[in-house]
Amino acid sequence: MIDYSRFENIEISDDSDVEVHPNVDKKSFIRWKQRDIHEKRERRNHEIKNITIQKEMYGHLNRRVDAILADKGFDLSNNTDFINFLNSKFDKNEVLQSELIDSSKEELIPYNEQIEDLILQLRGDLEKDKVEVNDLHLRDLLSKHKKKIDELVVKQDARLKELIAEKNSHIEISDLKEGFSSTFINRDDEDEDDEDQNKKIINNNSAKKTEKIETIETINSPAANGKNLSNENSQHQNHHQHHHHHQEAKPSKPLNELGELELLQETEEYSKIKQMDKLYQYLIKHLYIISEQQKDSLLMTAFDFELKDDSAKAYDIVYKAMMLKFLDDLTKQISDKDVKVSAIHNFFDRIGNKAHPAAKAFEQEIAFTYDHIKKRCKIIKEEEKKRGEEDGNEEAEELIQLRSTDDNTVLSVNIPSKEEDPERYKIYNQLPEDFKKALATQSIDEVNKVFEKIKIDEAERILDLINEAGVISVDVLENEQEFENLKNEIKGNSSIEDKIVDVDQEVKHTDEPADFVNTADVVD
Repeated sequence: MIDYSRFENIEISDDSDVEVHPNVDKKSFIRWKQRDIHEKRERRNHEIKNITIQKEMYGHLNRRVDAILADKGFDLSNNTDFINFLNSKFDKNEVLQSELIDSSKEELIPYNEQIEDLILQLRGDLEKDKVEVNDLHLRDLLSKHKKKIDELVVKQDARLKELIAEKNSHIEISDLKEGFSSTFINRDDEDEDDEDQNKKIINNNSAKKTEKIETIETINSPAANGKNLSNENSQHQNHHQHHHHHQEAKPSKPLNELGELELLQETEEYSKIKQMDKLYQYLIKHLYIISEQQKDSLLMTAFDFELKDDSAKAYDIVYKAMMLKFLDDLTKQISDKDVKVSAIHNFFDRIGNKAHPAAKAFEQEIAFTYDHIKKRCKIIKEEEKKRGEEDGNEEAEELIQLRSTDDNTVLSVNIPSKEEDPERYKIYNQLPEDFKKALATQSIDEVNKVFEKIKIDEAERILDLINEAGVISVDVLENEQEFENLKNEIKGNSSIEDKIVDVDQEVKHTDEPADFVNTADVVD
């Protein structure tokens, strides 16, 4: 009978039955819980390491202190006698030796020097208290100091037992060891021929070579009979041999320099692949994109597409991101590249079979994640709409429009000749093609249609070009009142004809026509 009680000690951070507050995102809570488990484990191991090192160090120091207190044949206040005694009893170069520390990176002080420093400190304490520095007083202080160290060691022993008990109550990755393994040996054809000859297996028609496979079978082997096991193992080996030739690509940017949600160019290319076989080939060549950081970065782009109402692309991005998540969970503890590739191959096989539980779990995770993104984007859109309503129920945008003081005016356009006036023609040629076509119609409405499609900065640049090229002459007015004043002035002066005004207007997108415009440009 198999005892499964050991697995009760596994710390689970992503228990599906965990319940959280409605205002707390479940995935964020699970990630926090996972991080909390790792941080506590790291602190516990660090404290165990420190206490173990201190206990070993105090043991060496206490042996030296005991020898000093036991031997009264020298004067402790005489520094020369004290150092000679210490070096005669103990190796003056002895330092802490422990597999828990890297002596090449840490400067270790010899034990004898630490005792010398301690005696100097005790001398200083006596001088500070204005007590005579002599052998008796130094030995008394040294004895009290050792008593404090002994009390500290007792407390450390109790704390160490507590930490080790807590550590043993949980199963950690570092505790896991390889149990059973299976090895497959394909013999060469020549060896098989020799074996056939030794066994005197002769076929009169032809010398048929048969492949023999040795296997050390594992407990609960998935193959029920030898023939199926042989076929499976051969396919498994062929799969590994096929991928041995894949050379893994290097990241376009060092992974340790990536921002929290920075997407690698390779991950973006991965998200555009449609065929499953090409996805598989791309992943085993770019194993480094299989990470939680790249998964999160890719998911952020799904939000962008959903906000643009491109639901199909958003869903596809979620599919690819969840694939990275599942593969990361599956392979993060695997260091061997071939084993990792094999795990990825198995994953693709399983999700390719819709009836497999792994495929169902994968689809459920995709549906859940996409539904979450869809709901969040809907809320974001509603919040933006609400903010727009609070700011005036409309979104303002500046436009430049041409207006004429006379509704019957036809736009007079003076296009420069390339041969006669090359400088003006060069400036005119910088205008966009659609704007040139609109000018050729001599219709203010057609020109205004082009202005409606471009941003204010580009429109102002075009105005500067047509003024500089002399195509039409434009005067800019700052508001509607200036336009009305100019219009009245023109009506009172019959010598002025066909004035056209260009208005730089803040137009609000509503169903009602704009009542006024802000600036006016006059065109001769």
